[in-house]
Amino acid sequence: MGAPLLRAVAGALLALLVLASPRSAATQEAATPAPAPLPGRPLVAAVELLSDAPLDDLPAALELVTLEPGSPYDEREARRSLRNLRASGLAAEAEVWTRPAAPGDCPRCGAAPAGAVVVMVAVWTNVLVEAVDLTGTDLGLKAETLRQEVEATAGEPLIEDRVVRSVYRLQDRLRAEGYFDGSVRAKVAVDDSRKRARVAFAIAAGARATIGEVAFDGPAGPFSSAQLVAALRARPGERYRQSTVRDDGERLRRWLHEQGYRQAEVELLGERYDPARHAVDLSYRLDVHGRVTVEVVGAELRRLRRHDLLPFLGDEGYDEVVVLQAMQRITRYYQERGHYRVQVERREEKQGEDVHLTLIVRPGPVYTLRAVRFAGSEGVSEAKLRALMNTGERRLLVAGSGRLVDEVLTSDLENIRAYYALQGWGQAKVGPPQVVESGDSLELTVPLVEGPRSRVVDLQFAGVASIDAAKLRAELPLRAGGPFHPRLLEEALDLVRSRYEQEGYPYAQVSATTDWNPDHTLVDVTLQVLEGPQQVAANLVIRGNRQTRTEVVRLLAGLEQGEPLSRRRLLEAQRNLYRLGIFSRVDVTLAPSGESVRERDVVIDVREGRNQRVAYGVGYDSQEGPGGLFSYSHGNLLGRALHFQLDARASSRTRRFRLLLNQPYWGGTWPGSITYLLYQESERRPSFRVSQRGAQAELSRGRNRLRFSLFTDYRQVDLGPGDERFDLSELPPPVQRAFQDIKILSLVPRVVWDDRDDPIDPHRGTQVIAQLKYAIPIAHVAEQHFLELFGQLVHYWDLRGIGVVAASLRGGGIEPFGNRPVSIAESFFAGGRTTHRAYDRDALGIPDQTLILGNAIGGKGLLLVNLDYRFPIAGALGGTVFADAGNVWADWRDVHLRDIKPGAGLGLRYLTPIGPLRVEVGWKLRREPGEPKSAVLVSFGNAF
Repeated sequence: MGAPLLRAVAGALLALLVLASPRSAATQEAATPAPAPLPGRPLVAAVELLSDAPLDDLPAALELVTLEPGSPYDEREARRSLRNLRASGLAAEAEVWTRPAAPGDCPRCGAAPAGAVVVMVAVWTNVLVEAVDLTGTDLGLKAETLRQEVEATAGEPLIEDRVVRSVYRLQDRLRAEGYFDGSVRAKVAVDDSRKRARVAFAIAAGARATIGEVAFDGPAGPFSSAQLVAALRARPGERYRQSTVRDDGERLRRWLHEQGYRQAEVELLGERYDPARHAVDLSYRLDVHGRVTVEVVGAELRRLRRHDLLPFLGDEGYDEVVVLQAMQRITRYYQERGHYRVQVERREEKQGEDVHLTLIVRPGPVYTLRAVRFAGSEGVSEAKLRALMNTGERRLLVAGSGRLVDEVLTSDLENIRAYYALQGWGQAKVGPPQVVESGDSLELTVPLVEGPRSRVVDLQFAGVASIDAAKLRAELPLRAGGPFHPRLLEEALDLVRSRYEQEGYPYAQVSATTDWNPDHTLVDVTLQVLEGPQQVAANLVIRGNRQTRTEVVRLLAGLEQGEPLSRRRLLEAQRNLYRLGIFSRVDVTLAPSGESVRERDVVIDVREGRNQRVAYGVGYDSQEGPGGLFSYSHGNLLGRALHFQLDARASSRTRRFRLLLNQPYWGGTWPGSITYLLYQESERRPSFRVSQRGAQAELSRGRNRLRFSLFTDYRQVDLGPGDERFDLSELPPPVQRAFQDIKILSLVPRVVWDDRDDPIDPHRGTQVIAQLKYAIPIAHVAEQHFLELFGQLVHYWDLRGIGVVAASLRGGGIEPFGNRPVSIAESFFAGGRTTHRAYDRDALGIPDQTLILGNAIGGKGLLLVNLDYRFPIAGALGGTVFADAGNVWADWRDVHLRDIKPGAGLGLRYLTPIGPLRVEVGWKLRREPGEPKSAVLVSFGNAF
């Protein structure tokens, strides 16, 4: 019996079996009466999906079938449906059959028209991996570590090659960790009725090998084997680890360099495992060479080493090239400090293999560059030429200015040459520079010979039909009337290609023709485009998702049917899905093209990661005292990419409990999110205690660095004095009313701009926050009525290796409406770890206005300025010198600079993976009578 006949019989049996089982079949019907069929193309009355095993997600499978009930039957759509089913990993094989439609096949649309057919899509499903287990009582390594080597993944088709590769990868990992006798066996259990498989890897790690003998081959100089072995981490008796052994060669080389043998060479020759001893014998090739000694004349050796000017005393080893690099570094170092005529010489004396290097430094006098001139510049202004140079005259407020450095000057001249070339002067000559010395001053003259200039007379497009030519012309670096250079032409061609690729024309061909005048100074340029077909998204095929719903992946990918496809658009879809934090892998690719080059199916292959996390910890804060926290989060609740989080924090002064639910999409719009929050918290502050419970709902949307949000907050606030000795009756009546229990409903729009390079340890960038809060009064529901405006600007300047300067400006005002005073829980306070570090928490204020009887009552006006210099000390340890100034006023109209209270201080910072641990001391520079001189703060996180 031939193969086609076997397939036909199998198909018929499959159809009979599937039709008899309602669990494995699904039907789409036309919802309205069908139109008249086209000639030769019957109408589709219904679509049936038949499978040899139950399908987990029938609606998702039906979406892969592009034949629509009520539409004419189309062979191309049938073939596309088959490709979709195979690409999804759902079907090992699939076929499309048709049969005449019967009266009962479409009850909702009445009698099927003559010639209508029912499309039956038969699917032979793949065997899917249901679970992957690691079994055995002696795994040797953590299960999480071993799972990283397993390629067979739950939710994906069972592929024999992946199982076999996983076995080899597991064995290799065990050997790399010293388990040379370990064995890995794979066992696959298949449930044919469900087309599901469990893959188990039986692991027996066995005994872990240790390091046996360590031998060295080659001249070892004055060192014994024991000394050499002591410099290794993989010593005899230690547990074997492949990565440690292979790093030891470099480790030993560095150790020999530190002993003065800077020409030493070390190579790992081999590793031999002895099963009888469970030991690995190591052998190294060694060539110590001679000792290198260094002498510096005319400068301090220690100073040169501290500034990394002698690379051969580091990890690079000693050779002639590295010595020349050292001489160049020393020259630049001294020229940057004004010693332009510095001379650096070397003398090398050899005795056998020993080398004695003498570096002679003659700094010479200190010069200041007083003038920079350009001779021969006609087409480019002197101001523009100066802007292209880092070399410049002495300027009072610019550190390092007025120094002439040959290396920098050479780079400056290259910049000027490149600029002239891009402006059309391709034959321009720049230099050589002329330096004239006059006492301790230098004058620099840069001679220029511009030569003829090449210009574009006319720029035309040929073949541009699908893109706005005027808009494209405006984006090009090459334009009519502007300069011509081959590089500008290449950039223009690349930009046109990129623009076409972004619009879905990956096969667009772009070329250029040029028509020059006789003296080769004027040119007409024509950009010729052969657009080719546009690629658009046909269908989205989602695979690999087990918990996450298919429609959620499709929504958050942001790709729509009919949208132009480009590499950038596919990367955006990939980033959108990665941003959720629920997938450990996301691949967005195009399915192999079928008959249509224009319509391409997009395959989104995901692998789900661990979505549940538990965190806990303890700590200490000078404001809060000792405390602890517990947090549980689920990143993919109900398979809808919902982020659920439960937080509990407690300290000697505060109690906080939060339930948070974040939905990273709203109304089908992406990017955007909705956040719901329920909270209850109590806090004892220096002047009052507050207990509040409430709920928030926030809509937010961001693009690039800009983020907008709008949230509403409703809470019930219970208030009281913070200290039993604090008698509220001694306060003025309006202030007493600010301590009353209250209900608050507020609406808060917020805008945030953030382009910092790192949110935990920023070195450069800006953050801007602008927030408006409106408290809405509603009878018996909410009693506060006020308007609050708050803004903050933070900027960071990176000083490279010597630290970071950070500055912050904060201000706010509250305008109450009606007779009820603003609750003390809504007022501004300052003083403490994040506001003014010369004061304890809430201790900053104006006596008899925002400080009454020594107690802070808050205010309606706030102004704070902070300035930090954060510098490294050693490793993760750093220091801070800071200045803070500001105050809190009773009314925002009363804000006056004369009331500003300054402070300054210093501290230590230790950078951890989740933020800096800070210990700081701040001193008041304008103290009120009775105020302490300083404040000591211990806290976690940045001040701003």
